[in-house]
Amino acid sequence: MTSRDTDDALPAALETARGRRQGQAADRLWAALPAGMRLSRFHASTVPDQYRNAFVDSSSWRAGIDLSGLPARMQRELSWCVFRIIELGGKVPTPALGMLARRLGEVIADLGAEAPSSLTGLAAETWLREISLAVHRRTGQLPGTWSIRHIRGMLQRFLSLLAAATDSRPRWQREVWKPAEDARIPVRKHEPRLNDALNFGRITVPWLRSGMQWHCKAALETGTLTWTSLHHRVEAAVVFDAFLAARQTCGPQLAGDPAQLRVLMLEFPGHLKAMRATRGRTIGQPVSAAHVKQTAVAVEQFYRFMHDNKDAAAAALAKPGWLRLGPQHTVFFRRGELPRPRLADPDADIIGDTAMSKIMAALGALGDPAGQGGFGDEQGMRIMMLQARLGRRINEICLLDAIRFCRSPPRAPPHPAIRGPSPPSSATSRPRSTARPTQSWSTPKSPRSSGPSRSGPISGWPGTRRLACTPSTCSWHQR
Repeated sequence: MTSRDTDDALPAALETARGRRQGQAADRLWAALPAGMRLSRFHASTVPDQYRNAFVDSSSWRAGIDLSGLPARMQRELSWCVFRIIELGGKVPTPALGMLARRLGEVIADLGAEAPSSLTGLAAETWLREISLAVHRRTGQLPGTWSIRHIRGMLQRFLSLLAAATDSRPRWQREVWKPAEDARIPVRKHEPRLNDALNFGRITVPWLRSGMQWHCKAALETGTLTWTSLHHRVEAAVVFDAFLAARQTCGPQLAGDPAQLRVLMLEFPGHLKAMRATRGRTIGQPVSAAHVKQTAVAVEQFYRFMHDNKDAAAAALAKPGWLRLGPQHTVFFRRGELPRPRLADPDADIIGDTAMSKIMAALGALGDPAGQGGFGDEQGMRIMMLQARLGRRINEICLLDAIRFCRSPPRAPPHPAIRGPSPPSSATSRPRSTARPTQSWSTPKSPRSSGPSRSGPISGWPGTRRLACTPSTCSWHQR
């Protein structure tokens, strides 16, 4: 066999091994699927009762979502993804699922023998391009923006679920982190940004991407940074990655000597000041001084961490370049070199008594049912009431344990010697004159928390001696 024959056989062998691994992963996911959900057609008559309410009621759901026109492996993957969404506590958007199944069937029919047998056989954008071509061949027109947007969202979510389930690499080496789909990611209890994802694939420099992944892993596991803070750190790395792309660097140490490093990093604030805001009220305008400083400091703190842990980083990442970091990598900017953010006027954040009275008077509409002209968000109404009464941040209130409020009979006043502060009336009654003084409120338990919800007052805050019921005194708990 010649060397050319060997070169031609190598990609074929790799493709065969890749297909074998994909088939084994699909079989493993199919075996983990409950017997009642191993379906080729999702309909109210075929889905078990305990999962039926997880499907959005629509014309697609009532007609049935048929997967029989897809290859067997793709059917199994889609069925597993549907169950995985339900398992994570979500609702299955049946209109988007029905469109995706039909369009995938059209692409499979058009491609014939060249069609992939797995959903992971093509990238998301390649699938979307083939879907657009298939629709154009049948109708003479490209699919509408609405349908492509929803198909893209469903397709990307399915591919993300499959990638997380079949990726054998350590968790921190994956390009996308999403705690809602991977419970192994350490986050705070009741993390407010649980459904947000970190996409390290946006960092194109390999050593910077792997270094940032390891830094975020260590910061989460040691509690140095929270999940919310990691988003700012990764965004700063994406900006720094774009800055390095147009310059010659020599790996993690960036420059060969401290003087060259100093020259390079003094150019970074100028790169930041030339950026434009991409969203918000200041879209198209130069980014603020606060944004420039926060981004520059985040990069500096990343390098300081990697310098302090360069031996462990070089061993974990198998990149000896991190060992060449020196004291010059711990401080990039001297005092006064970064812009000073303009202090905000504290009086601009004060809500006057008249405006606050109007807000609280209309707050009941936030919790009223949508059919009665409200927004149907009772939880949001409670959060606003607690914020108005206690003066705490929204994030702090959202991080509280779930508390079940329910109607309980009046209690005899305690002995004067042990009388505590009175409970806040606004935290336990709805601010509408037509509502009764006491309402039966039920706060659902967080899907990530285990065990029963905590009952009792919110510890550590004044005026909260009796905000919740207890199992021994509440008639609701005794049912």
